[in-house]
Amino acid sequence: MDGPISSTSQHAGQPALTTQLTLLPDHSAITTYHPQGEAVTKETGVWQPVGNNKVQVLTTRSGEQMVVSERIYQRSGLSLTATEETFNGNTYPLGSEGLTLKRQVNGADSSQQ
Repeated sequence: MDGPISSTSQHAGQPALTTQLTLLPDHSAITTYHPQGEAVTKETGVWQPVGNNKVQVLTTRSGEQMVVSERIYQRSGLSLTATEETFNGNTYPLGSEGLTLKRQVNGADSSQQ
C-alpha cells in the first residue's frame, strides 16, 4: 500500500486537520499535517510490514527536530488505522476511534471512486 493515504478530521472547537501519509517503495515514509489556517508540518521516517495487514511507521524527524515516534497501522481494505502513538518513549492514544487514513486515488478519496 504505497502512495498517498489521507484523513481529514475536525474536533469541536478545533480547526480541520488533514493528515497525509505517503509510503514509498524504498520504505521511506512522509507524514504531512495540514492544519486549517496554520503552517504545514512534515515528518519523515521509514515504514515496514509487521504481520498480517499491519504496517509500522517510525518517524525520525519532525520539521527540523530529531524525534522517535512509532505508529502501528492496521489495514482494512484501502484504509489504515492507528489507535496509539509512541513518541519519545511515551505512548498516547489517538482519539477514541484512532486515526484512520484512506487511500487516495488520483487525488480523490477512494470511497468516491
